[in-house]
This record gives sequence, C-alpha cells and structure tokens, in this order.
Amino acid sequence: MMQKDSVREKLLTIMVSKSYTQLPPKELIELYSEMKNYLAIGDSHLSESNGLSLTEMLFYVCVYLSKDVEAQIHFNALRDRFGESSPKLQIMKATLLQINQNDDVAIQYLESLINRQLEFESDTTSYTMVMKKLISIKIQPFMVSSSSKKGKDEEKDKGKVINELLKLVDKFPLDPETWWFMGEVYFQLKDYHKAKYCFEEILIIMPFNYEAFARLSEVLYYQALTITNMNSSSRKLSEYNDLLEKSLQNALRSVEISEYYIKGWIMAYKTTQLIVNGNNQQQQHQQQNKTNNDKLENRKKKLEVLNLSKAKLQEISSKTSVEQDKITIEYVLRS
Repeated sequence: MMQKDSVREKLLTIMVSKSYTQLPPKELIELYSEMKNYLAIGDSHLSESNGLSLTEMLFYVCVYLSKDVEAQIHFNALRDRFGESSPKLQIMKATLLQINQNDDVAIQYLESLINRQLEFESDTTSYTMVMKKLISIKIQPFMVSSSSKKGKDEEKDKGKVINELLKLVDKFPLDPETWWFMGEVYFQLKDYHKAKYCFEEILIIMPFNYEAFARLSEVLYYQALTITNMNSSSRKLSEYNDLLEKSLQNALRSVEISEYYIKGWIMAYKTTQLIVNGNNQQQQHQQQNKTNNDKLENRKKKLEVLNLSKAKLQEISSKTSVEQDKITIEYVLRS
C-alpha cells in the first residue's frame, strides 16, 4: 500500500506541476513506464478525476515520445466515455490533428469550435484554454528560424496572431495564465520589453508568485544582454546596469518567497556573475562615476550574493533526487 501511495503522490505532483513537459528523453521514458504500470495495476484510492488527469498526462507523454497510435487510443477512451465537450479533449483532438494531418487542419477545427460554440458560452475557462491552443499553433512558425514566410507577409501574419492574443488578454485581464502565456510568446519572439510588462502584470495579480519573479528576472537579464556598444555611450551603460540590478532584485525576491526554488537561485547567480565580472569598458565608466570606496563596497555585496547563490545551488543539488536538476545546476556553476 505504501508503494502505491508514494507512486500516486509522485505522479499527481508531476501532473499538477506539468514538469513532464520539461523532462529529458530518458526520464520521460521512465515516467511513461511507471504510469503504464501504475494505471494497469489499479489503485482504489485514486479518485476518478485524478485518474482522468493521469490518463490525459499519459496521452501527452505518448505524444512527446512519438507513440502516436497509443496517444490516439487514450484519446478515444476518454472521448467514448465523456464526449468532446470538454476543452481538454478538444485540445487533445487538435493535437492529434496536428500529428495526423497538419497545423492548418487543427487551426480550422479550433476556429470552427470557437465561432460556433465557445464564443457565445458563459464558460470562460473553455474559451481561454481553446484560444491559447489556437494561438500557440499559429504563433509557432514565427518562433523558429526556418519559417517559410519572409518579409512583409511574415510580419503581417505575426501581427494578426499577436492581435488575437491581445484581444484574449483584454477579455480576461485578471487571468494570470493568459498574461503568462503572452509573456512567453513575447519572450520567444525576443520582445523582452513587452514580455517584462506581462510578467509584471502577473505580479500585480499574484504578488507572491515566486515563479513569476524568477521569470521576470530572466527576461530582464536577457534584455540587458541585447545592449551593445556600452563603451561608446554612458546612457547605454546605465541602462545595462539598471536592468541587471532589477534582474537581481527579482531573483532574490523569488527565493525569499520560496527558499529552494532553483530557477530563482540560478538567476541570482548568473546576474551577479555578470555584474561582478563585468568587462573592462564597463569598469572604466564606473571609475568615472563612482568613488573607489563605493565601487569596492558594491562589488563586495555582489560577491556575497554570488557566493550565497553558488552555495545554495550546491546544497539543492546535493539534496534533490531529480537528475535533471543536478545536471542543470552543474552546467550553470561550470559556465
């Protein structure tokens, strides 16, 4: 019984956190085998709703592992039992249409669903879930360098998709998931200023969301990296330093709320590393604008944060049982 209890809790935690979407191939295969065995044996303490959620997760794990036939079987089982009125099943069907036919067919299905049904229903959850899936399919070609569309046509089509996303946010301005989705889209498009705005909106709605603080830190970090030719402009240098300081503040706020949140400590480490190491041109500008004492004191504080971040990441690595976390931490500390 204890073994079933531990497996159940583990699988439900993975399902709720959606961490399976980030697993490397080896761990994904192990998860697939564990889920198959667990569901085949059965568990009388697993509620019906949780059982359905695990089956949904198994569907997506099959998709990630290119087990398309098995994914279809899991979808058919859920559809035969519950019909296709659930937005989760509608999204699963769209995923299968992408696999078995193409993105255009999936887009036509979702657009038809929205125009005929969801646009006029009071169930806002279904509408937002289906719209996010639709937009994610439409935006994908603009997030890869191999997009077949070029120039003005590409920009025009991308603008249409962004407008759909903006309309979704306008309809549901207090939905943090929608803001997060839009923030991720802008981040993938390397529009860091707009991505920053989206994650700031999430923190207005959810001021203790440590994941959003860490993600905002990451956005600011990459925005800083876009600034070039700092040696030729004191304004650019000031903007660069300001972005890194804000990145660090948000990273530290993240780990203040959740002490062992890996992403928060990684961003604190990477940001302070960049601040401390700095390039020669930056240091020359700093010497012109600060006294030596101020500069040394600031560097001392940043070194303390850098060492603390490193020690905390090493501590987490020594305690975690998640192999991917260990690999990630080792890579960050080695870089």
